[in-house]
Amino acid sequence: MESRQKETSQVVKEVLQEDYLHFSLESYKIEEDTSMRSRILARVKRSDQEPPFTVEGEGVGALDAFFEALRSYLGENFPSVSAIIFSSLAAKDVPGSDQNHPTDAEAEVEIQIKNSYGDEFTFITRSRSLLRASLDGLLDTVEYFVNTERTYIRLFQALEHYREEGRSDLIDKYTSLLSVVVRNTSYEEVSERIKKGEI
Repeated sequence: MESRQKETSQVVKEVLQEDYLHFSLESYKIEEDTSMRSRILARVKRSDQEPPFTVEGEGVGALDAFFEALRSYLGENFPSVSAIIFSSLAAKDVPGSDQNHPTDAEAEVEIQIKNSYGDEFTFITRSRSLLRASLDGLLDTVEYFVNTERTYIRLFQALEHYREEGRSDLIDKYTSLLSVVVRNTSYEEVSERIKKGEI
């Protein structure tokens, strides 16, 4: 699955190029009660927009709250984001961190996400803040699926265009690229929107 994820990422960056969207966490505030219900208010920077957008969410722990906030905010425009599931998280100290200040060590977080087919995707982030590394990891997953969906739309529309023109050489090329992207998750809803002219 890791090699498939890398291949998809490569196709996405080749297709979108300068239109590739980057998401970064600008700030966040978390409240947590004794029942482990967490609420988050976060400002997220999107590379093609100003100012940053704000998301709010609630869940069992800060990560669940942030993930639900992102899915709620982006899911309407990017249906594939709504279909992914946060499945696991593992954290560890990075070897070579400052042994004199062990609580100030850099942490590595590995997040696993399941798509609508049940396939798992892995995202790894690092930070001196364990929570920040985890939040950044979730944001990386959203960035990946948003850009993959945008790539699917672009390839689908290009393929339809070249079919109308009868360009068999380009039909083969874009069919091949599309076959890489569609392994990522189901784009049935997205395809219907394209056909209806909603995208």
